[in-house]
Amino acid sequence: GCARCHDHKFDPIDTADYYGLAGIFKSTRVMEHYKKVARWHENVLPSPESDALKAEYDANLAAKKQAVETFIADADEKVRTSLSAGASVPEKLETLYPAETKTALKKLRDEVTKTEKEPPELPTAMGAKDDDKIADVAICIRGNPLKLGDVIARHVPPAIRGPAPPQFASAASGRQELANWLTDPSHPLTGRVLVNRLWRWHFGTGLVRTVDNFGLLSEQPSHPELLDWLSQRLVNREWSLKAMHRLVLSSSTYRQSSRPMPETLTRDPENRLFRRANVRRLTGEEVRDAFLAVSKNIDTTIGGSLLKVKNRGYFFDHISKDLTDYDSRRRSLYLPVVRNNVYDVLQLLDFPDPAIPSGDRSTTTIAPQALLMLNSELIMQTAGDVAARLMEIDDSDEGRLCKLYEIALGRLPTSGETANGIAFVQAAERALSVDKTDGAARRREAWAILCQTVLASNEFVYVQ
Repeated sequence: GCARCHDHKFDPIDTADYYGLAGIFKSTRVMEHYKKVARWHENVLPSPESDALKAEYDANLAAKKQAVETFIADADEKVRTSLSAGASVPEKLETLYPAETKTALKKLRDEVTKTEKEPPELPTAMGAKDDDKIADVAICIRGNPLKLGDVIARHVPPAIRGPAPPQFASAASGRQELANWLTDPSHPLTGRVLVNRLWRWHFGTGLVRTVDNFGLLSEQPSHPELLDWLSQRLVNREWSLKAMHRLVLSSSTYRQSSRPMPETLTRDPENRLFRRANVRRLTGEEVRDAFLAVSKNIDTTIGGSLLKVKNRGYFFDHISKDLTDYDSRRRSLYLPVVRNNVYDVLQLLDFPDPAIPSGDRSTTTIAPQALLMLNSELIMQTAGDVAARLMEIDDSDEGRLCKLYEIALGRLPTSGETANGIAFVQAAERALSVDKTDGAARRREAWAILCQTVLASNEFVYVQ
């Protein structure tokens, strides 16, 4: 960021390196325009289905345009035939058409216009393409685009040591050459950065704890040989992330208990050597999915979209429109992420800023999270649904309590938890007797209160 405007004596990337790299992307177009509702560039995802759909649409549109041209040709011929010899012929014979002919022609043209405005919804993805104007860029002195300095040839920063730097042809932007250079099997950074992020998401901390910084000021890896080995393994597996996930999750390191040995706490209190599993809190998405799962309301359907607007449709602003809806029972993976209106449940549980890339999600413990567990409509609805499940499962309080702990915490309650839980339900039922005359409703609500208490516990949201 600094190199965009000036050099630093201690920074190995200087202004020329910044603009040498920027030149690679200068001709890259990711937006069609920047009007009030900006339009991003999309690339059609090829498939037999989409190709057939587009071909059918193109043929239909061409047939309708041809019908207009044929109709005009026939109508013109009739007009010419009807004109007397020597009569002046107007430039546009259409002005001489009978009223019914003009009406029929307008109908055909309206069909063409309607078809052009309603192209098929082909599967697309946000992407980029190169413009025709490919050129190196000049340094903006002090970051001022109106004050230009030397034109800098496109190049990768020499500070990023790796394979031989790519050569950039004048006829192409250089994005492909840059991508090939970054994914070269001998590149020292790409594979290591990637497997370090993968490790961080499974273990809570990376082998290099500064996940977004592999520079001179970053932390040193706790296991450099392991980082090298994983990186080489990723390259050898043709960059298959699925294979790497399977490798990590099946390792003895990942399957360790979070209960430390006494000597481990003394010798490695921060667990940098991964001699035990780190206790971690579920992410916001996992907490929501866990609530839906224990209530048996989760929809595990694969694919599809929850958006209720067409592609590029106007979706949300803070004044006139809000079509956000998070009442779906689909997994959190499918919830829409509105950058300026993040779902409050996820936001309170440390969902990262979706406007910037983040390789290391923070985990906080703040009072609003406790209030969320007390007052959220999601958890209250979940507690009620779990209580309804318990009412159908067993007639005894002991049986219901055992089932509650099994559903929510994956274990059976201790004798003390059983006694306290039953006493709590009985006390809650007596407290509700003033307002609730229906005994079954009182009992169900009392159990719902206990269910909410268990679901709001640390044990439910933390992985041991």
